[in-house]
Amino acid sequence: MRIIKEARRSFNSTPIYNWLIIVLFAISLTVTLFSLSSAFVSSGEGNTYRQMYGETNYYKITDNLVGNAEKRFFNSEDSVGKLKRFYSMLSSSEKFEYLEIYKQPIEVDNFKGGVDFLYNYESGLYENQPLKRELTLSDGYSGVFSNVKAVWLSENSFSSFNIAVANGRTFTDEEYQYSEDAVLPILLGAKYKNYYKIGDTFHVDEIVTCGEAQVVGFLKDGTSIWTGSHFDNLDDYMILPMINDKSIISDQADYFRQVVLYLMKINGLIVSSHLSANEVQAYVNEMCRECEIIPSSYIDGATNSQSYIFGLNINQIIDALTTISLFLVIFACFILSVFMFTKIKQKLRYYAILSLCNFTMHELYMMITFEVMLFIIISNLLSFALSGIVFMIMQMPFKVQFLAYILVVDIVAALASILPSIHELHNSDMTVLFRRR
Repeated sequence: MRIIKEARRSFNSTPIYNWLIIVLFAISLTVTLFSLSSAFVSSGEGNTYRQMYGETNYYKITDNLVGNAEKRFFNSEDSVGKLKRFYSMLSSSEKFEYLEIYKQPIEVDNFKGGVDFLYNYESGLYENQPLKRELTLSDGYSGVFSNVKAVWLSENSFSSFNIAVANGRTFTDEEYQYSEDAVLPILLGAKYKNYYKIGDTFHVDEIVTCGEAQVVGFLKDGTSIWTGSHFDNLDDYMILPMINDKSIISDQADYFRQVVLYLMKINGLIVSSHLSANEVQAYVNEMCRECEIIPSSYIDGATNSQSYIFGLNINQIIDALTTISLFLVIFACFILSVFMFTKIKQKLRYYAILSLCNFTMHELYMMITFEVMLFIIISNLLSFALSGIVFMIMQMPFKVQFLAYILVVDIVAALASILPSIHELHNSDMTVLFRRR
């Protein structure tokens, strides 16, 4: 007990320096955890597809047009034309098959279904939005609308996921072509059978257009698709055709509509039985360069995708994080070691007095060890708190095996601080201090 008491007294004698070192060590551990999680996500995502589909790999492609990159791109000349060329290259590639799949809720007038059909029902966030609200659409129609789960699918998505109807029909070739005045065909998931029937019409307001929609069929029960990170069961979804539009932009409203449409169309799935995620990413990078889309779209699971952060790819970012975390850990261990060593030299008289009070050398060594462990334990707790906040904001996984890396860092820091301090105390002639006194 007296060892712990004296170690705490020694620890509390330098509070400002203590907290500076603790914060430095905690930050180094937090950066280490973040780099480990980033590396885990990067290396692990690419294997998900093989585990689920065997020989067929489904790679989610996502545009990288965010923040300033988005502003620069859409301020450039013929931005919509660039998106259209990129989409054309994706859909006509001989290297892979391209599926257009995009989840986006739509507003449905006089909705007959229950709350389980509403957007964000699974997360519970639907409770924070009005279940029904009055809207006046751009075509002048007014009604009471509900925000409903929906997904846009290209024609080849049906064959790729074996999507079939239980009643009615699927979309015709003509229905995949944009027509301003056409009635929008809609397929409904199996759960809708209790609420709607084939031929029912209602008004919808969706991200590309608004107007009258008509039910043309119901999907088979249990129909599911892969959307890039997980399976989505379509029993409670409305399914819309992913339309094609090669028309010339007529006005500002039409410009906005085509921008939205082609951003939807380039965020789909790439299917290949022989290409790795990195190989697909290399092809996508080349396409984006030809279309002057910077930074290029990225492939989930690829480590050579370009980030909008300083134009680096994922591997480069992870390498930079690893280097920074390694430097911070080494620096923190060095600072802690130097601090403890200097503290021992400056407090030799204190340890000499303790030895006069019947403290053995072994007990003095235990005091030093306990004081160092206080630094490490408090730093770890602070690091876990910081990491928890960062991981929650970034939605990154925390794996138990990360603790093994942190344990190694803790052991290295402890040994680097304890051994030199004990060596200094062991080789000090404390009797000299008594003679001087």
